[in-house]
Amino acid sequence: MNGVAIWSMQGGFVEYHHLLFDRHQMIWSDGLLTESFLPGPNTMPGFDDGVQAEIYELFPELREDAAAGYGGAARRGLKAFEARALLG
Repeated sequence: MNGVAIWSMQGGFVEYHHLLFDRHQMIWSDGLLTESFLPGPNTMPGFDDGVQAEIYELFPELREDAAAGYGGAARRGLKAFEARALLG
């Protein structure tokens, strides 16, 4: 938070909507490039059991191996050492 382009505000609520397409997508939302929901071993544990159960009920093919059943990311992600190199 630099007080110019990024700032913190007290109060209010944030509501998240996850969009799941046939494959991972980069989409424009409210003027910002964002990504659709990418189910997989890195994201699914972040949801409580009830949410995971609902996702698996709607999309049973994701239950066995979400990474293989859904596909890869829309864009290549940085590895930790690559991110550190950019910062250093």
